[in-house]
Amino acid sequence: MMLTGGFLSSPRLISLIERLGAGVVCEDLCIGMQYFSGLVDTEDPDPLRALARRYLSIPSARMVDTEARWDYLLRTAEEFHVDGIIYFALKFDDIYLFEYPYLRNKFQKAGYPTLFIEAENFLTNVGQIETRIQAFIEMLG
Repeated sequence: MMLTGGFLSSPRLISLIERLGAGVVCEDLCIGMQYFSGLVDTEDPDPLRALARRYLSIPSARMVDTEARWDYLLRTAEEFHVDGIIYFALKFDDIYLFEYPYLRNKFQKAGYPTLFIEAENFLTNVGQIETRIQAFIEMLG
């Protein structure tokens, strides 16, 4: 399973997914593994500029165009051999809410089932989220 989307205030969502029987093999949340998935150019004579280039090149919904982000997400899904995508967005996080329909269509055309979860924060409606994730996992077989 790949978990992607906006800010996730609690790692309990990952624990819930795994408790329900699916493994989260990668994630692409706005403050997640993408900060550790690339290297800083150590050949650049200006280390501060190299560090800035690295962090400004992170393909988040806020920083790059949607097509570049899609390319990054597809490569990640293929690299980690995911079976499905769970997209998490906070209510009123317009950038991620705007991005989701485009990415859902692209993922579905590429053969990746998707589940969209929108919440005020993860802790407010755990029961509903658990039911939806369980049904999604069962659908994946």
